[in-house]
Amino acid sequence: MAKIAGQYGIPTLCLSGTLGQGCENVLEQGIAGLMSITPRPLSLEECLSSARELVQDAAARLCRVLQVGMQVGPVTGKEG
Repeated sequence: MAKIAGQYGIPTLCLSGTLGQGCENVLEQGIAGLMSITPRPLSLEECLSSARELVQDAAARLCRVLQVGMQVGPVTGKEG
C-alpha cells in the first residue's frame, strides 16, 4: 500500500501494536513514519481486550502530531 501511495506522492503512516527491533526497516518500503498503539507495556491479553480503544487513542495521538506539523510548517517556511 505504501509503495502505491508513494507513486501518487501520498505519505503512509503505520500504527503498529508494538515497535520491535528492526521496525525501521519498513521505512525502506515507503512507510513515512511509525507509531505504536500501546502507550505503555501491556500484556497480550490487555492488548486484545482493549484493541479498539488502543487504536482509537493512537489514531488521535497521531492526528495531534500531524496538526502540530501543519502549524509549524507555515511558521518555519518548511514543508514535508
